[in-house]
Order: sequence, then C-alpha cells, then structure tokens
Amino acid sequence: MRKNISANGIHKMAPTAWENSAIKHAGLFKKTIGKKIALHYKIPKINLEHLKKMTTSFAMIQFSVINHPDLNTGYTLDDNARALVAVCQHYELKRNPEDLELIIKYYSFIKFCLQQNGSFLNYVSKEEKFTMQNNENLEDSNGRAIWSLGFMLSLSNIFPIGFTLDAAITMNKALTRVNTIHSTRAMAFIIKGIYYRNKNSVNFENIALIKLLSNRLVEMYRHECKSNWKWFESYLTYGNSIIPEALLCAYLATGEYQYKEVAKESFDFLLSHIFTEDKIKVISNKGWLDSKMQKKNSRRRTAH
Repeated sequence: MRKNISANGIHKMAPTAWENSAIKHAGLFKKTIGKKIALHYKIPKINLEHLKKMTTSFAMIQFSVINHPDLNTGYTLDDNARALVAVCQHYELKRNPEDLELIIKYYSFIKFCLQQNGSFLNYVSKEEKFTMQNNENLEDSNGRAIWSLGFMLSLSNIFPIGFTLDAAITMNKALTRVNTIHSTRAMAFIIKGIYYRNKNSVNFENIALIKLLSNRLVEMYRHECKSNWKWFESYLTYGNSIIPEALLCAYLATGEYQYKEVAKESFDFLLSHIFTEDKIKVISNKGWLDSKMQKKNSRRRTAH
C-alpha cells in the first residue's frame, strides 16, 4: 500500500518536477517580455538503462510502475517490435556491439510469436505462455511486427554478415497473409515495413503488396472524405500520423502520385486539429475526435 501511495504521489508531482517547472517559468518569461526570445533546450544523451532494465533474458516486459518493471504484466509483441526498431536505430547511430544482444532478444521474441499460418500472437505471460487475451483483434500488432522486421532488414549492410538472414525468412512467412488485413493502422505499418525492406533490394512482389494495401487506404479515404473531414475513417484516435506517413513511403516506393496527394491532404487535416491556437492538443485513444463532432463544431462556428 505504501509503495502504491508513493507511486501515485510521483505521478501527481511529475508536472511540477524541476525540469517541467523550469520550462513553464521560461514560457511565462517569453510570454511576458514584449520582444520575441528563443528558448534553447539541451537534449540529454541517449540512455538505454531503463530499456535494459525492462528486458529479461526472454524479452521486454510490457509495463512498469514508474521505473520498476512489472513482470506480472507479461510481454507483448507490440512492445518488443517497438523496442527492436528503437535499438536498431541506436545501433545505426552508435554501432555499439551491446545493442546486438538486445536486437537478438527482441527479434527472437517476435519469431516466438509467429504462428504456422503466418500470423502473430501478441500477449505472452510471465511464464512465457500465450494468454487468452490473444482472442481479440491483433491486426495492429501484426502490422507493427512486420514494420520492425522490415526496419531491421533495411540495416542489413551494417550488421555482422548473416545477422539478418533468419529475419528475412520470418518476414517472408509473415507477408503470406497480409492481403487479408484491413485495419488502417495495421496496413500502414505493413507498408512501412515493406518499404524499409525494399530500400536495399527491390522485390516486385512486395511492391505489388504495397500497392494493394495503399489502394485500400486511398479507397477508404475517398469514401470518408468530405469538405470538412479529410481522413480515412469517421474518427481520429491513436497513432493517426502513421497512415499518411505510410502513404508517403508508398509514393517513394512506387512513384504513384495519388499516394502523395492523399498523404498531404490527410496530414494537413490532422495537423490542423493537433496544433490549435498555438497549443498542441493530442488526439489519442482516450480522446477521440469524430466526424460528427467536427460537423457540429463547424455549424457552431458558422452560426457565430
């Protein structure tokens, strides 16, 4: 109970931590002073200690309480896919041999989650067994897995010889059923994964997959698009920017101008709802924005 109270207290205090307090003071000074001033932030050095702390001999743990890993929450494909991309980026930047050990762990977990039919399961218990949670829709996590594999393969030329051979086989197996996926974000992640993989060597079958999934996204956009609603669905929720980003990747891979056009329109629309009145308003799974709400707001503005 004491630990829980302490953790809750730290969560409450976070907005007034010294670093955040300093930023708020600087923002107040900037607002108060008549002339414009520029704030200069120091970017801290990259520190992987918490990531390493969250990683067991098996994989990355799903959740922590503040900075304490919570093994009872088990493991997920989602988190290990993200971890694989992050550490691959770090290795690309630093060429640190220690990163390779983490990359192998995260990749091995992704392969562990791959099923015989080419799909992935997402949830694994602390006992390293698949859980009942895998009965829910797992398309997004499948998409993230393919994205991470593609990103890893895009760096094949900087890894030790033969390091990514098995990952190529795993991705090939995972791609055998992606034509059955229709979730917008899952398709976006898959497009990104194939795009990254093809940066080293173009595979025309993969290009065909990019076109198939991108055409589905464009079709969804055309269906939902209205004068005041330039989006792929009737709502904005989590991970929105991944969809226009994927279409930009599709444009780079195929040269199809419609992908670039839809990416630009939809991203401008998204930004118009995130940056309002010099503030950032995050749209997330806890604060959706839907087209009906947008229509009501438009009517109110017209009335005023």
